[in-house]
Amino acid sequence: MDIQEINELIRSQEADYNELRQIFTNIKKDSPSRKTIRYITERRNRLTEIFTRTSKNHVQLKDQDLLQDHKYITTNYFSSINTLYTQVIEYLLLCEKRLQVVHQLYEPEDIEPEEEQSTSSPKLFIQLFRINQLQKKLQLANQSMTEEKTKWYLETLVTTLQKQWQEIEETHVILLMEDSTLEHTYFQESMFEKTQTEFDLSYNNTITSKQTKSELDTFSTPFTNKITKKTVSNIATTTNIPKTTLLATALIKTYSSDGTSHLLRVLCDQGSEASFCTEEVAQLLSYPRTKIHTEVIGIADEQPKTSKNCVNVTLEPRYPSEYRLPVTLIILPKLTSCLPEKTLPELKSVVLQNKLLADPTYYKRGPIDIIL
Repeated sequence: MDIQEINELIRSQEADYNELRQIFTNIKKDSPSRKTIRYITERRNRLTEIFTRTSKNHVQLKDQDLLQDHKYITTNYFSSINTLYTQVIEYLLLCEKRLQVVHQLYEPEDIEPEEEQSTSSPKLFIQLFRINQLQKKLQLANQSMTEEKTKWYLETLVTTLQKQWQEIEETHVILLMEDSTLEHTYFQESMFEKTQTEFDLSYNNTITSKQTKSELDTFSTPFTNKITKKTVSNIATTTNIPKTTLLATALIKTYSSDGTSHLLRVLCDQGSEASFCTEEVAQLLSYPRTKIHTEVIGIADEQPKTSKNCVNVTLEPRYPSEYRLPVTLIILPKLTSCLPEKTLPELKSVVLQNKLLADPTYYKRGPIDIIL
Protein backbone atom coordinates (compact mmCIF):
# COMPACT_ATOMS: atom_id res chain seq x y z
CA MET A 1 0.00 0.00 0.00
CA ASP A 2 1.51 3.33 -1.04
CA ILE A 3 1.44 6.61 0.89
CA GLN A 4 -1.48 8.02 -1.11
CA GLU A 5 -3.70 5.03 -0.30
CA ILE A 6 -2.70 5.23 3.36
CA ASN A 7 -3.57 8.93 3.53
CA GLU A 8 -6.95 8.29 1.91
CA LEU A 9 -7.79 5.63 4.51
CA ILE A 10 -6.75 7.93 7.36
CA ARG A 11 -8.88 10.74 5.98
CA SER A 12 -11.76 8.29 5.70
CA GLN A 13 -11.28 7.30 9.37
CA GLU A 14 -11.33 10.96 10.44
CA ALA A 15 -14.45 11.68 8.38
CA ASP A 16 -16.25 8.67 9.85
CA TYR A 17 -15.29 9.70 13.38
CA ASN A 18 -16.67 13.19 12.79
CA GLU A 19 -19.88 11.72 11.35
CA LEU A 20 -20.31 9.54 14.44
CA ARG A 21 -19.92 12.63 16.62
CA GLN A 22 -22.45 14.57 14.55
CA ILE A 23 -24.99 11.75 14.69
CA PHE A 24 -24.55 11.50 18.48
CA THR A 25 -25.00 15.27 18.87
CA ASN A 26 -28.16 15.27 16.73
CA ILE A 27 -29.65 12.33 18.63
CA LYS A 28 -29.15 14.11 21.96
CA LYS A 29 -30.68 17.32 20.58
CA ASP A 30 -33.76 15.64 19.09
CA SER A 31 -36.90 15.73 21.22
CA PRO A 32 -38.16 12.50 22.87
CA SER A 33 -41.22 12.51 20.57
CA ARG A 34 -38.92 12.00 17.54
CA LYS A 35 -37.16 9.00 19.04
CA THR A 36 -39.51 6.34 17.64
CA ILE A 37 -38.68 2.70 16.94
CA ARG A 38 -38.07 3.57 13.31
CA TYR A 39 -35.84 6.51 14.27
CA ILE A 40 -33.73 4.34 16.59
CA THR A 41 -33.44 1.52 14.04
CA GLU A 42 -32.33 3.85 11.24
CA ARG A 43 -29.64 5.49 13.40
CA ARG A 44 -28.39 2.16 14.69
CA ASN A 45 -28.08 0.77 11.17
CA ARG A 46 -26.18 3.84 10.02
CA LEU A 47 -23.84 3.68 13.00
CA THR A 48 -23.13 -0.01 12.38
CA GLU A 49 -22.40 0.70 8.74
CA ILE A 50 -19.87 3.40 9.66
CA PHE A 51 -18.20 1.30 12.36
CA THR A 52 -17.91 -1.72 10.05
CA ARG A 53 -16.14 0.43 7.48
CA THR A 54 -13.75 1.95 10.03
CA SER A 55 -12.94 -1.53 11.38
CA LYS A 56 -11.99 -2.78 7.92
CA ASN A 57 -9.87 0.31 7.31
CA HIS A 58 -8.12 -0.13 10.64
CA VAL A 59 -7.17 -3.71 9.80
CA GLN A 60 -5.38 -2.41 6.70
CA LEU A 61 -3.70 0.46 8.52
CA LYS A 62 -2.45 -1.10 11.75
CA ASP A 63 0.20 -3.29 10.12
CA GLN A 64 1.67 -0.61 7.85
CA ASP A 65 5.32 0.04 8.71
CA LEU A 66 5.06 3.61 7.45
CA LEU A 67 2.54 4.39 10.21
CA GLN A 68 4.39 3.12 13.25
CA ASP A 69 5.29 6.68 14.32
CA HIS A 70 2.14 8.27 12.91
CA LYS A 71 -0.31 9.83 15.37
CA TYR A 72 -3.03 7.49 14.09
CA ILE A 73 -1.11 4.64 15.73
CA THR A 74 0.53 6.50 18.61
CA THR A 75 -2.75 8.05 19.80
CA ASN A 76 -4.69 4.83 19.21
CA TYR A 77 -7.18 6.71 17.03
CA PHE A 78 -9.32 3.65 16.32
CA SER A 79 -9.85 3.19 20.05
CA SER A 80 -11.51 6.62 20.11
CA ILE A 81 -13.78 5.57 17.26
CA ASN A 82 -14.66 2.34 19.06
CA THR A 83 -15.41 4.19 22.32
CA LEU A 84 -17.63 6.77 20.60
CA TYR A 85 -19.51 4.08 18.69
CA THR A 86 -20.18 2.17 21.92
CA GLN A 87 -21.43 5.32 23.65
CA VAL A 88 -23.92 6.11 20.88
CA ILE A 89 -25.21 2.53 20.70
CA GLU A 90 -25.70 2.47 24.49
CA TYR A 91 -27.54 5.80 24.33
CA LEU A 92 -29.87 4.45 21.62
CA LEU A 93 -30.49 1.38 23.75
CA LEU A 94 -31.47 3.66 26.63
CA CYS A 95 -33.85 5.56 24.34
CA GLU A 96 -35.38 2.27 23.24
CA LYS A 97 -35.96 1.19 26.83
CA ARG A 98 -37.59 4.54 27.67
CA LEU A 99 -39.88 4.17 24.65
CA GLN A 100 -40.93 0.71 25.84
CA VAL A 101 -41.74 2.13 29.27
CA VAL A 102 -43.92 4.84 27.67
CA HIS A 103 -45.78 2.19 25.68
CA GLN A 104 -46.43 0.15 28.82
CA LEU A 105 -47.61 3.15 30.83
CA TYR A 106 -49.94 4.71 28.30
CA GLU A 107 -51.33 1.78 26.35
CA PRO A 108 -55.14 1.46 26.73
CA GLU A 109 -56.48 -1.99 27.53
CA ASP A 110 -58.20 -2.46 24.16
CA ILE A 111 -55.10 -1.98 21.94
CA GLU A 112 -54.14 -5.16 20.07
CA PRO A 113 -50.52 -6.39 20.26
CA GLU A 114 -50.10 -5.89 16.48
CA GLU A 115 -51.04 -2.23 16.84
CA GLU A 116 -48.58 -1.78 19.69
CA GLN A 117 -45.73 -2.90 17.45
CA SER A 118 -46.80 -0.84 14.44
CA THR A 119 -47.36 2.39 16.37
CA SER A 120 -44.18 4.38 16.73
CA SER A 121 -45.32 7.70 18.19
CA PRO A 122 -45.36 8.07 22.00
CA LYS A 123 -47.84 10.94 21.56
CA LEU A 124 -50.27 8.51 19.93
CA PHE A 125 -50.12 6.17 22.90
CA ILE A 126 -50.70 9.11 25.25
CA GLN A 127 -53.63 10.25 23.11
CA LEU A 128 -55.25 6.80 23.22
CA PHE A 129 -54.75 6.70 26.97
CA ARG A 130 -56.38 10.13 27.40
CA ILE A 131 -59.35 9.15 25.25
CA ASN A 132 -59.76 6.01 27.32
CA GLN A 133 -59.73 8.05 30.54
CA LEU A 134 -62.14 10.66 29.13
CA GLN A 135 -64.64 7.98 28.14
CA LYS A 136 -64.60 6.69 31.72
CA LYS A 137 -65.21 10.25 32.99
CA LEU A 138 -68.10 10.67 30.53
CA GLN A 139 -69.69 7.47 31.83
CA LEU A 140 -69.25 8.83 35.35
CA ALA A 141 -70.91 12.12 34.32
CA ASN A 142 -73.94 10.32 32.88
CA GLN A 143 -74.22 8.21 36.01
CA SER A 144 -73.88 11.29 38.26
CA MET A 145 -76.89 13.00 36.67
CA THR A 146 -79.14 10.00 37.28
CA GLU A 147 -77.94 9.81 40.88
CA GLU A 148 -78.55 13.57 41.43
CA LYS A 149 -75.11 14.39 42.77
CA THR A 150 -74.40 17.67 44.58
CA LYS A 151 -73.67 20.92 42.72
CA TRP A 152 -70.03 21.14 43.77
CA TYR A 153 -69.41 17.57 42.61
CA LEU A 154 -70.83 18.30 39.15
CA GLU A 155 -68.88 21.58 38.94
CA THR A 156 -65.64 19.71 39.64
CA LEU A 157 -66.55 17.04 37.10
CA VAL A 158 -67.26 19.63 34.38
CA THR A 159 -63.93 21.35 35.00
CA THR A 160 -62.11 18.02 34.73
CA LEU A 161 -63.90 17.20 31.46
CA GLN A 162 -62.93 20.57 30.01
CA LYS A 163 -59.27 20.13 30.86
CA GLN A 164 -59.07 16.57 29.52
CA TRP A 165 -60.79 17.46 26.26
CA GLN A 166 -58.49 20.45 25.70
CA GLU A 167 -55.45 18.18 26.07
CA ILE A 168 -56.95 15.68 23.60
CA GLU A 169 -57.64 18.41 21.03
CA GLU A 170 -54.16 19.90 21.26
CA THR A 171 -52.52 16.47 20.87
CA HIS A 172 -54.81 15.65 17.92
CA VAL A 173 -53.52 18.68 16.00
CA ILE A 174 -49.93 17.57 16.63
CA LEU A 175 -50.71 14.03 15.47
CA LEU A 176 -52.20 15.38 12.24
CA MET A 177 -48.77 16.82 11.46
CA GLU A 178 -46.94 13.54 12.13
CA ASP A 179 -46.86 11.76 8.79
CA SER A 180 -46.03 8.42 10.41
CA THR A 181 -49.30 8.20 12.40
CA LEU A 182 -51.87 8.97 9.68
CA GLU A 183 -52.29 5.29 8.72
CA HIS A 184 -53.00 4.23 12.31
CA THR A 185 -56.39 2.93 13.44
CA TYR A 186 -56.79 6.15 15.43
CA PHE A 187 -57.31 8.05 12.16
CA GLN A 188 -58.72 5.22 10.05
CA GLU A 189 -61.60 4.67 12.51
CA SER A 190 -62.09 8.40 13.31
CA MET A 191 -61.57 7.84 17.02
CA PHE A 192 -61.19 11.57 17.71
CA GLU A 193 -64.46 12.46 15.94
CA LYS A 194 -66.37 9.69 17.72
CA THR A 195 -65.01 10.81 21.09
CA GLN A 196 -65.96 14.41 20.27
CA THR A 197 -69.56 13.35 19.62
CA GLU A 198 -69.69 11.51 22.95
CA PHE A 199 -68.14 14.49 24.71
CA ASP A 200 -70.61 16.96 23.17
CA LEU A 201 -73.61 14.91 24.27
CA SER A 202 -72.47 14.17 27.82
CA TYR A 203 -71.08 17.67 28.41
CA ASN A 204 -74.27 19.40 27.23
CA ASN A 205 -76.39 17.12 29.40
CA THR A 206 -74.22 17.90 32.41
CA ILE A 207 -74.23 21.70 32.12
CA THR A 208 -77.99 21.83 31.44
CA SER A 209 -79.03 19.54 34.30
CA LYS A 210 -81.68 20.94 36.64
CA GLN A 211 -79.37 21.01 39.64
CA THR A 212 -76.56 23.01 38.03
CA LYS A 213 -78.02 25.02 35.15
CA SER A 214 -77.75 28.46 36.77
CA GLU A 215 -74.42 27.75 38.47
CA LEU A 216 -72.65 26.20 35.47
CA ASP A 217 -73.60 28.64 32.69
CA THR A 218 -70.19 30.25 33.16
CA PHE A 219 -68.46 26.94 32.43
CA SER A 220 -69.34 27.06 28.70
CA THR A 221 -66.29 25.99 26.74
CA PRO A 222 -65.11 26.89 23.24
CA PHE A 223 -63.57 23.46 22.73
CA THR A 224 -66.46 21.81 20.80
CA ASN A 225 -68.73 22.91 18.00
CA LYS A 226 -72.08 22.55 19.78
CA ILE A 227 -71.04 24.30 22.96
CA THR A 228 -69.52 27.18 21.00
CA LYS A 229 -72.79 27.70 19.13
CA LYS A 230 -74.75 27.67 22.37
CA THR A 231 -72.46 30.23 23.98
CA VAL A 232 -72.73 32.55 20.98
CA SER A 233 -76.52 32.35 20.92
CA ASN A 234 -76.70 33.23 24.61
CA ILE A 235 -74.74 36.48 24.23
CA ALA A 236 -75.86 37.56 20.78
CA THR A 237 -78.71 39.67 22.09
CA THR A 238 -76.61 41.64 24.55
CA THR A 239 -73.10 42.05 23.12
CA ASN A 240 -71.29 42.30 19.83
CA ILE A 241 -69.87 38.95 18.78
CA PRO A 242 -66.11 39.15 18.29
CA LYS A 243 -65.14 37.96 14.82
CA THR A 244 -62.30 35.57 14.17
CA THR A 245 -60.38 35.91 10.90
CA LEU A 246 -58.99 32.70 9.48
CA LEU A 247 -55.53 33.30 8.00
CA ALA A 248 -54.18 31.28 5.08
CA THR A 249 -52.42 28.19 6.43
CA ALA A 250 -51.24 24.96 4.81
CA LEU A 251 -49.75 21.62 5.78
CA ILE A 252 -46.61 20.98 3.73
CA LYS A 253 -44.05 18.19 3.56
CA THR A 254 -40.31 18.54 3.83
CA TYR A 255 -37.37 16.30 4.65
CA SER A 256 -34.65 16.56 7.29
CA SER A 257 -30.99 16.05 6.47
CA ASP A 258 -31.24 12.32 7.26
CA GLY A 259 -34.11 11.82 4.79
CA THR A 260 -36.93 11.63 7.34
CA SER A 261 -40.15 13.28 6.10
CA HIS A 262 -41.99 15.82 8.26
CA LEU A 263 -45.38 17.52 8.01
CA LEU A 264 -45.21 21.20 9.02
CA ARG A 265 -47.84 23.92 9.34
CA VAL A 266 -47.18 27.04 7.26
CA LEU A 267 -48.69 30.53 7.46
CA CYS A 268 -48.88 32.11 4.00
CA ASP A 269 -48.19 35.82 4.56
CA GLN A 270 -48.35 37.84 1.33
CA GLY A 271 -47.12 40.95 3.13
CA SER A 272 -43.94 39.37 4.47
CA GLU A 273 -40.66 40.34 2.80
CA ALA A 274 -38.93 37.11 3.85
CA SER A 275 -39.67 33.58 5.03
CA PHE A 276 -39.10 32.38 8.58
CA CYS A 277 -39.04 29.22 10.66
CA THR A 278 -38.76 28.48 14.37
CA GLU A 279 -35.55 27.32 16.06
CA GLU A 280 -37.35 24.05 16.82
CA VAL A 281 -37.96 23.42 13.10
CA ALA A 282 -34.34 24.26 12.24
CA GLN A 283 -33.11 21.71 14.77
CA LEU A 284 -35.63 19.15 13.54
CA LEU A 285 -34.44 19.43 9.93
CA SER A 286 -30.75 19.62 10.90
CA TYR A 287 -29.53 21.32 7.72
CA PRO A 288 -26.30 23.39 7.70
CA ARG A 289 -26.91 26.98 8.73
CA THR A 290 -25.71 30.13 7.02
CA LYS A 291 -24.59 32.96 9.27
CA ILE A 292 -26.43 36.25 8.81
CA HIS A 293 -27.22 39.31 10.86
CA THR A 294 -30.63 40.82 10.23
CA GLU A 295 -33.24 42.65 12.26
CA VAL A 296 -36.82 41.47 11.95
CA ILE A 297 -39.82 43.65 12.78
CA GLY A 298 -43.49 42.70 12.89
CA ILE A 299 -43.26 39.09 14.09
CA ALA A 300 -45.04 37.80 17.22
CA ASP A 301 -44.91 40.51 19.93
CA GLU A 302 -43.97 43.26 17.42
CA GLN A 303 -40.64 43.85 19.19
CA PRO A 304 -37.59 43.95 16.85
CA LYS A 305 -35.73 40.65 16.78
CA THR A 306 -32.24 39.82 15.56
CA SER A 307 -31.57 36.63 13.64
CA LYS A 308 -28.05 35.27 13.20
CA ASN A 309 -28.79 32.21 11.06
CA CYS A 310 -30.83 31.04 8.09
CA VAL A 311 -31.30 27.64 6.48
CA ASN A 312 -32.09 26.46 2.96
CA VAL A 313 -34.84 23.84 2.62
CA THR A 314 -37.13 22.47 -0.07
CA LEU A 315 -40.88 22.33 0.52
CA GLU A 316 -43.42 20.21 -1.32
CA PRO A 317 -47.16 19.38 -1.13
CA ARG A 318 -48.18 16.68 1.30
CA TYR A 319 -49.96 14.82 -1.53
CA PRO A 320 -48.20 13.22 -4.55
CA SER A 321 -46.83 16.02 -6.73
CA GLU A 322 -43.70 16.94 -8.67
CA TYR A 323 -43.81 20.56 -7.45
CA ARG A 324 -40.88 21.63 -5.27
CA LEU A 325 -40.25 25.01 -3.64
CA PRO A 326 -36.65 25.83 -2.58
CA VAL A 327 -36.77 28.51 0.10
CA THR A 328 -34.42 30.26 2.51
CA LEU A 329 -35.82 30.44 6.05
CA ILE A 330 -34.62 32.99 8.59
CA ILE A 331 -34.47 31.31 12.00
CA LEU A 332 -36.27 32.92 14.96
CA PRO A 333 -36.97 31.54 18.44
CA LYS A 334 -40.73 31.99 17.95
CA LEU A 335 -42.92 33.15 15.08
CA THR A 336 -46.45 33.75 16.30
CA SER A 337 -49.03 32.43 18.73
CA CYS A 338 -51.20 29.46 17.86
CA LEU A 339 -53.69 30.03 15.03
CA PRO A 340 -56.59 30.49 15.08
CA GLU A 341 -56.88 32.00 18.57
CA LYS A 342 -59.34 29.25 19.55
CA THR A 343 -60.74 26.13 17.97
CA LEU A 344 -63.71 26.99 15.74
CA PRO A 345 -66.63 24.99 14.34
CA GLU A 346 -65.62 23.15 11.18
CA LEU A 347 -67.28 24.50 8.03
CA LYS A 348 -69.77 22.01 6.61
CA SER A 349 -70.18 23.78 3.28
CA VAL A 350 -71.13 21.81 0.16
CA VAL A 351 -68.44 23.80 -1.66
CA LEU A 352 -65.74 22.12 0.44
CA GLN A 353 -67.00 18.58 -0.07
CA ASN A 354 -64.58 16.29 -1.94
CA LYS A 355 -62.00 19.10 -1.99
CA LEU A 356 -58.37 18.61 -0.99
CA LEU A 357 -57.77 21.42 1.51
CA ALA A 358 -54.35 23.02 1.88
CA ASP A 359 -54.82 22.79 5.66
CA PRO A 360 -57.50 20.32 6.81
CA THR A 361 -56.85 21.57 10.36
CA TYR A 362 -57.65 25.21 9.49
CA TYR A 363 -60.30 25.44 12.22
CA LYS A 364 -58.11 23.84 14.89
CA ARG A 365 -55.98 25.97 17.18
CA GLY A 366 -52.38 24.92 16.54
CA PRO A 367 -48.75 26.11 16.29
CA ILE A 368 -47.17 27.72 13.21
CA ASP A 369 -43.82 26.25 12.12
CA ILE A 370 -43.03 28.39 9.07
CA ILE A 371 -44.05 31.78 7.68
CA LEU A 372 -43.85 32.05 3.88
